[in-house]
Amino acid sequence: MLSTAESAAEDEIAAIDAHPHHAGPVASADATMGGIASAPRERTTLRCLTIQQPWAWATFHGRTVEARAQLHTTYRGTLAIHASPRWSNDGGCSAQIDAAWKKATTHRTRAEYGRTSRLWTARGEIIGLTDLVDVHPETDDCGCQTWSQSTRDTHDGPRRRRMTHLVLENPRALQEPIWCKGSSGLWAPPVNIADLIEAQELRAETSARPA
Repeated sequence: MLSTAESAAEDEIAAIDAHPHHAGPVASADATMGGIASAPRERTTLRCLTIQQPWAWATFHGRTVEARAQLHTTYRGTLAIHASPRWSNDGGCSAQIDAAWKKATTHRTRAEYGRTSRLWTARGEIIGLTDLVDVHPETDDCGCQTWSQSTRDTHDGPRRRRMTHLVLENPRALQEPIWCKGSSGLWAPPVNIADLIEAQELRAETSARPA
């Protein structure tokens, strides 16, 4: 089952929007999708990844591997998770997702349940940050099998070959998701969106410090 974060069409570079406020990719040597490189127009080093729900939600509830076809990148560091407007039927039927949901919502306060539910229902929004720590080709012994079982079949056909695993660590959900237009591959958000993300992360770090 594919982590079906995105369909095959979304695994290819989207057409470049020439509008100056669009975060679409332009030619560069930074991140590549299917042999075509992409890099941000804006002045930010932050990268985002659009993932279908509920796989995006699961990134903040135990899911540590995202699999894509023909995505290769040298980028390592903070990665913002953007919840796609699309819903993954495979994800909705996943036993792993079901178990994660029960764990996240059982014996929780109303506030905790509300935060979890808000991330689950997010569509077309950046819902949190994680760290991209490794990118490697899928193998039978790469150690990613627990969550990469979801990469074995797509929702619309047989398993795709030559999958690439993106290994994620240190997930931290935003207190309030931020609406933003997504894109294919690794993409950079507009500067104003990056500023909003940074402001939320700073507030979270400040509130976590001992008085």
